[in-house]
Amino acid sequence: MLAARTERGRPGKCSPLNLIVLLTLAGTIAVATQSAALGQGVPAAHNTPCLRPVWSKLTLPKRSWRFWAAFNDHPTAGAYNTLGVMYAQQGRVSCAIRAFEFSFQLESQNWEAHYNLALTLLRRGDRSRSTRELHTAIRQKPDSVSSHFALGSIFEDEKKLGEAEEQFRSTLKLDPHFAAGAIRLSQVLIAEGKQRSAVACLEDAIQQAPPAQQAGSLQAALGLAYAENDEMEKGLATLKDLVASKPDFAGAHFNLGLLYVRRGQPTDQEAGVSEFGETLRVDNSMDAARIALGRY
Repeated sequence: MLAARTERGRPGKCSPLNLIVLLTLAGTIAVATQSAALGQGVPAAHNTPCLRPVWSKLTLPKRSWRFWAAFNDHPTAGAYNTLGVMYAQQGRVSCAIRAFEFSFQLESQNWEAHYNLALTLLRRGDRSRSTRELHTAIRQKPDSVSSHFALGSIFEDEKKLGEAEEQFRSTLKLDPHFAAGAIRLSQVLIAEGKQRSAVACLEDAIQQAPPAQQAGSLQAALGLAYAENDEMEKGLATLKDLVASKPDFAGAHFNLGLLYVRRGQPTDQEAGVSEFGETLRVDNSMDAARIALGRY
């Protein structure tokens, strides 16, 4: 999630199907006048087409007009950061990048702009610079769960598992209730061959009494972790219980199907196919289940 001056939430969306949490660009538009200081003056590019409020290119609700009035009169670092969020939401990545760059030119200690820039750079595939920006954001705000999580996600994608583990552990140290961090950490631990640690991580997260939706995602991940730890029957029991309590949870059906076909007993393939079918009944857009049905 893009940060508009304050860290309002946690990034990412938990997927119990494959334990992958995707970074998504979003943001809450701040419509009040931003309070950051101007610094050394307004950047010369304030009036360039990219950073000028062009109504034909930015479809904005009326509540955003106050922001534009304040931005034109007093373009602060915070205002540039919010402008970058707006451009990113509109898919104008190059303009978003320029806005974030102007933001931290005006205010050097500006972790939000570095974090937002990092996420935007990922949309262009610039992982190297995105990593540098996240390191800067963490240096300026060491307790930013969002920044540690984003950096861990990049490291995991690059198969730098040790570095990814360190960052995801940092997210949980800062926020033990952050379910997405526990799921991603368990994924990395399994990839490192630390299956028992992955199970312990998820069990600890469930003991934190998370909200129902997060608890379901953690249980779905835990079922797979048990199987990876050679506790197949425990994994199946965990997922069967989850399906019984949450029959419309597509991820639970899918993971249960995976364990059935992995166990490979005489009736398991039929049971697995049935669970993949249930997955699509609940969520017809789940391509992984459709592929599994074609395979089995």
